Amino acid sequence: MPQIDDEHRGLFNGILLIERENNEHNLKDATIKYHDHFTFEEGLFKQTMSDDYIADHLGKHTDFLARFDAWTSPVPESELTWAKNWLVQHIKSTDFKYVDLLPHHVPKPYNWKTP
Repeated sequence: MPQIDDEHRGLFNGILLIERENNEHNLKDATIKYHDHFTFEEGLFKQTMSDDYIADHLGKHTDFLARFDAWTSPVPESELTWAKNWLVQHIKSTDFKYVDLLPHHVPKPYNWKTP
């Protein structure tokens, strides 16, 4: 789904911008992106997935945001590294579990490159 792909890139870009300019403005922008994306994504998987999957996925988002929302500027490099690693693993191990149930074809293996 192109919107999810764009949003995932935006999440990584939000962290990149903090790495480049570690200030309150970039942190606030990233926080908004993460909250908005999780809300959108939760609306999708709540339509197609089991109650157990939903509870597990929501828990992962909640745990991430509890730590992320506690950040203050400047954000320590170790936290930025943690967020990037979490996001990569989350997309690969959690988000891809519902990709086959979306109302459009998603190729396997998934190709991150845009045409």
